[in-house]
Amino acid sequence: MSFLAGVIFTLGYPNFLFQGFFPFAPLGLIGLVLLLSRSFHEYKRSLLLIYLFNLGHTFAGFYWLNYTLQVFAGLHSFWSFVALFIFALIVRPQLYLSLLIIRWLNRYSLPLSFRIILYSSILTWLDHYTPQIFPVPLGQSLLPLGQLLTFSSMIGSLFYSFILYWAIALFFAKFHFRFHLQKQLLAITALISISLLPLFQSKDLQPTQNLNLRIVQANIGNFLKIQSELGSIESLQEVSERYLKLSQKESDHKIDLIIWPETAYPYNLNTDQLSTAKQQVPLLMQEIIQFHQAQLLTGGYDTGQLQKSRNNLTTEYNSVFHFDPKEGFLDVYHKNILLMFGETLPFGRFNPQLRKYFPGVSLFAQGAHQNSFLIKNQFRTITPICYEILKPHYLRNYLNASYDQYGQWPQFITNLTNDSWYGKTAEPYQHLFLARWRALEFSMPIVRATNTGISAIINRYGEILKYTEINSQENLDFSLPLFDHQPSLYQLYGDWIFLIMNLLILLIASYTNRKSLFK
Repeated sequence: MSFLAGVIFTLGYPNFLFQGFFPFAPLGLIGLVLLLSRSFHEYKRSLLLIYLFNLGHTFAGFYWLNYTLQVFAGLHSFWSFVALFIFALIVRPQLYLSLLIIRWLNRYSLPLSFRIILYSSILTWLDHYTPQIFPVPLGQSLLPLGQLLTFSSMIGSLFYSFILYWAIALFFAKFHFRFHLQKQLLAITALISISLLPLFQSKDLQPTQNLNLRIVQANIGNFLKIQSELGSIESLQEVSERYLKLSQKESDHKIDLIIWPETAYPYNLNTDQLSTAKQQVPLLMQEIIQFHQAQLLTGGYDTGQLQKSRNNLTTEYNSVFHFDPKEGFLDVYHKNILLMFGETLPFGRFNPQLRKYFPGVSLFAQGAHQNSFLIKNQFRTITPICYEILKPHYLRNYLNASYDQYGQWPQFITNLTNDSWYGKTAEPYQHLFLARWRALEFSMPIVRATNTGISAIINRYGEILKYTEINSQENLDFSLPLFDHQPSLYQLYGDWIFLIMNLLILLIASYTNRKSLFK
């Protein structure tokens, strides 16, 4: 039953069956809570129930790890299957922490009405702040509600996790303790009503100008990609021809910016050299940007500006390069957050030893700067690479650092990604699903360029305006309306607004229960 509850929870997000239906996520957690309540004082049994829940979550949501570990890490099918059981130990570590904290708090005679809110708060903060490889907070399952979630630009997605955890706690209290719900249901209703107020604000914003984009999805499979990077002439020709053909395809509108996905360019570039000879743009790129008189953002590898590590294994950065038809090379961004066991290994000084067992793992150098790009001398964009788009706190710092550095707010986010490592599974849909929350939180459109799909244009309400299919070779041309960006409250203050609101709710709850709390 606990395994099944984990599967049901995962059905609230894109999964192995379909694109997800958000009520399943809280339903799955309700199932786990009811099971835990029957054996709460049996510590080992409670831990086992949580593990089985996480195992169901892993098999329903992260089953694609099995494919990736076999195909690209070279693991035997038996060991890749075993790896799923190991991954289930760490996929949602906040559940184990929640159990420990709640068991400890239960030693105190706190009134039930106060405990409901306190435990909901603890679960919310642990959900968002416990380190996770693939963070999937409960509140983000509500994404299909679209513009009803615009309050997140003020307070972040923690608010929605808190509301759901509170509702789950109330359901459990009613079911288990026959708790009277009226007052707290009224409080939840009031908070939800407040969260809908931004819907009634004026939306008569007029775009300052449109930016004509072309996202090139060349559908370079990883075997072709790896062979081209290893120097295979035939593979290099195939990759170059696809990008050339798609990029130079005629358009109904003048193209301002061409975008290639993460690590699209197979040759190493050296920005130390490009910075001193800006016109020495690689011939493939030069031909394309001159053909359209358009700028180019592309993913690639940078061997310049590299600080050699002790073990001397990091030889390049995972980067975004910016080129202009007149000025040549303009700037570069190096990926700051590297995916563990995909782009880096833990325990830095032991990397040479670990490398023997994980030969398929790239060892990129870690970027240290958060620079943005000026497009057509008018628009500014930040370029989080792949996994970085899942980190709202990183994106917030990135946006604010851009203003501090350039005195201009970015007007859109450009996310370069390569999801081809995961095959035709749920992973590309999951990645896109979670990325859309950044548009809501920062009230800013996202332009997403991927190698094999799903490339997409996402508006400031997290809605997909246009997208490509998985494993297709196609261009996504779009005239993106851009506005003079006004930073959202969440961008300026992060989680502080929700923290203050959360503390006020706890303070009110403690005041109404003061006799029970302080007797």
